[in-house]
Amino acid sequence: MIYSERTQTESAADSPAAASSISRWMGWRLRLLVASTFLGCLALIGYAGWVSSAPSINAHWQLQGQGEWVLVASPLPELKEHIGQALRSLRAKDGSIVGLDHAIMRSPRWIVDDAERSRQQQTSLELNSALSQPEVELTW
Repeated sequence: MIYSERTQTESAADSPAAASSISRWMGWRLRLLVASTFLGCLALIGYAGWVSSAPSINAHWQLQGQGEWVLVASPLPELKEHIGQALRSLRAKDGSIVGLDHAIMRSPRWIVDDAERSRQQQTSLELNSALSQPEVELTW
C-alpha cells in the first residue's frame, strides 16, 4: 500500500483544487462584489441628497374645516404678515394660476361624483405642473 503524506484529519481545503477555487473567488468575483456594493452606496447617498434638496417653504400650515390652508407660523419675514390668512392659489412662473380647495386633499378613488372627481384630477395635474417650475408665488 502506498501512503500519502496527508493524514485523514487534515481538511480537504488544503488540497490544491480547493485552494485554486478559493483564490478564484477572492479574485475578480470579490472585486466585482465590492465595486457593486460601493456603487450601490453611492447611488443611495445621491438619491438621499436629491430627495432632501426638494424645494420647501419653512412654514406651519393648518387645514381648516372649510378646506382652507391657513398659515399658522413662519420664521420668514415675507410670510409673517400673512399669519392667520388662508392660502387661495399658487401662481407659477409661466403665469398659470392654480386654485387650492379641499378637493386636492382627497384621493380620487373616494370621490363619488364624476364631475368632482375629474375636477380634482385636473386640479392635481395643474398643481403638479406649477410645482415642477422653479418659482411659485403664493396668493392670499
